Amino acid sequence: ITAEEVDRILGSVLSYADESFDPLLEIGFVTSIRKEWAWRQKNGESTANLAAFARFADPDR
Repeated sequence: ITAEEVDRILGSVLSYADESFDPLLEIGFVTSIRKEWAWRQKNGESTANLAAFARFADPDR
């Protein structure tokens, strides 16, 4: 096995993990994310770090 093959394989693994991260969070934590979004809205807190989940967490969307 060459260094180039290792680089290609690890690059593929990292790309797949990065692409799958948000959908996997949604599957596992959709209810919690929605509750957190609602709590922050109710209490005037920022939802900036939840922006990636706005499409399913923000009832105004």
